[in-house]
Amino acid sequence: MKLRARLESLRLRPQETQGPRAEPLAGKGHGFGTAPVLLAAISTILGAVMFLRFGYAVGHLGLGGSILLIILGHAS
Repeated sequence: MKLRARLESLRLRPQETQGPRAEPLAGKGHGFGTAPVLLAAISTILGAVMFLRFGYAVGHLGLGGSILLIILGHAS
């Protein structure tokens, strides 16, 4: 009998569920939009590509040339 009462107390009530028929939650939205998520994803991908290509640039230009290339890139 105690086990049955415990299982009943653990069962989710309709207002606690999140589904198509659930009542809306207290807050509005989640704060993210399409543009911030897209920009974060593109920034991550381009950062990884730059990291992988940096060794190539240092190998061909040398360390000083690579630093100069980065400075020129930030100036424009």
